[in-house]
Amino acid sequence: SFDSQRTKTIFVDKDMAEICAIKSSLPFVNIRLCAFHTTTAVKKALQQKKLSSSQISCLIDLFIEQRSCMDMSKYNALKDKISEISPPDVLSYFVCNWWNCPQLWAASFLESPTFHITTTNHAETFHQKIKRVLSTKTPLSISITELLSVTKYTMQSRDASASIQAMSLKYNTRHNSDTINTIQNDLTPFAAKLVSEQFILSQHTHYVAQCSLNLPETYILSSSTSGSSQYNCTINSCSCD
Repeated sequence: SFDSQRTKTIFVDKDMAEICAIKSSLPFVNIRLCAFHTTTAVKKALQQKKLSSSQISCLIDLFIEQRSCMDMSKYNALKDKISEISPPDVLSYFVCNWWNCPQLWAASFLESPTFHITTTNHAETFHQKIKRVLSTKTPLSISITELLSVTKYTMQSRDASASIQAMSLKYNTRHNSDTINTIQNDLTPFAAKLVSEQFILSQHTHYVAQCSLNLPETYILSSSTSGSSQYNCTINSCSCD
């Protein structure tokens, strides 16, 4: 059975009625706007303004970069840049339609991971398959049979894709480590890829503890990857044995 509590994020195309319905039925989920529909909407709106093609292209590129960036300071910097080059009516468009709801579309406001999914393509592909087998003139019994067939085919395709991915990860890996092999055999393909990447990274990371010259009984732990310092922290020593 479907457990709605497991739903973390839902992608929509800025249909406000749909968003209100989701908030009412599933108030605990994060609602995100489809990246494709977002870009299309911005492009269509800018084309209706008195802007040159180069201006439209520049603004769209900046908006896409603002949508994708994960750093809040960069988001604000891009916001300032768009504000600087936008005529008053264009600036008003961004303020009233996008900057008032960044939690719906900007990656820097993302509250839960979406695993690189940014569009509604997955759902729309499934809907297109349903539309191809349904007709207003088709008897209900046949419609149900066709729907079950589409659902079964989709699940089989998903399972086959997962199996192919698992085989590819297992047999095309560049690493012959026993640890990597154990990870790949015991975890799902997606989890195995994440854990393997972190394991490989840890093998190339070196940690050095140095006694602080300014603070007695204090050590500075530094980690570096390929010779470049990336992380520092201070550790106070204790007398525990």
